[in-house]
Amino acid sequence: MYVSSIHAPHSVKCDEAKENFCNFVFQIVSEISVYEMVVFASNMNGHVGRINIGYAGVHGGFGYGIRNADGSRIPEFTDSLCLVTRNTCFTKQDSKLVSYKSVPN
Repeated sequence: MYVSSIHAPHSVKCDEAKENFCNFVFQIVSEISVYEMVVFASNMNGHVGRINIGYAGVHGGFGYGIRNADGSRIPEFTDSLCLVTRNTCFTKQDSKLVSYKSVPN
């Protein structure tokens, strides 16, 4: 089993930084044996939303809200690596759907 903690660039970062991050992680995962289980305890910094159209194999349909631009990268990324966004695969209490809330200054 291969377990890693990763943290994607925030939404304010440029697309090049986000693309470099995805390429870096893709390269690492590509070198892991297909017989190994891969687990990322991660923050991919995007909202994948509730709807899983086009990504039913990697998105369970139990997300929150609406997918944003950075959230669109996540199912594409997980699909390309044959991974699953597990927290979208089961229902949660409304109070546990969101783990971060931005507070205006």
